[in-house]
Amino acid sequence: MPVCPTPEQIAAAREALVLLDPALAEAHARLPVFEWRLRTGGFEGLFRMIVEQQVSVQSAAAIWKRVVEGLDGELTPQRVLATPIEALRAMGLSIQKATYGHEIARAHVEGRIDFDHLERLSDAEAVAKLVAIKGVGRWTAETFLMFCEGRTDVFPGGDIA
Repeated sequence: MPVCPTPEQIAAAREALVLLDPALAEAHARLPVFEWRLRTGGFEGLFRMIVEQQVSVQSAAAIWKRVVEGLDGELTPQRVLATPIEALRAMGLSIQKATYGHEIARAHVEGRIDFDHLERLSDAEAVAKLVAIKGVGRWTAETFLMFCEGRTDVFPGGDIA
């Protein structure tokens, strides 16, 4: 089960970074210690992450709500695979995101990814497993590991936001 770092651990890590790179001292002094935001993981977490990408926070929330309602709250790989792409599109997903939802579900059903045992893999191994799924890039994989799996030694570089 993923565990979030405490505010004290985050503060200590920030202080260690300042010692490594004094250029970070100003940012460290101005910005408060943040709380780690752990999100739902597993298939649901990765599917939601795909759904939420490249749209506003409000749009993402509205689309996700329609997906949850459209699937009757059954956010499982089996249910998503049993739902035609066109039905997912009617819930607000683009054809690409609906297809990626199917790809993630298929990878789980076929045993190419085991969300229940990702913690057994190193960060590099977990990223490799995730990016092997069509529609999951490195940024998504690292973000998933960080915020859904609670891993502190990964960081999603190259964010366009």
